Amino acid sequence: MLDLPTTAEPALVKLTNQLDESCRRVAERFTSNPGARIDQVNGKDRLVVRCLDKLDDPASLVEARKRVHELLPRAEITDAILEINGFTGL
Repeated sequence: MLDLPTTAEPALVKLTNQLDESCRRVAERFTSNPGARIDQVNGKDRLVVRCLDKLDDPASLVEARKRVHELLPRAEITDAILEINGFTGL
């Protein structure tokens, strides 16, 4: 059993509070963030975010991707669509 409430209200209140808190933290630190600024474009404010540097994938992630790829069955897309059609009748 998932033990979830029967209405969406508690989850919406929680998510609303989390979003509000995140927005407040971002706003408090915005002026000291060298990666973002507000520019005027055609008389309107526009958020400009500088590109992030690419991080190299750790060796453990590369190995995990390889192992997962090896576990996946080899199938043509047409065969997969036909099999899904057989299950769903779509």
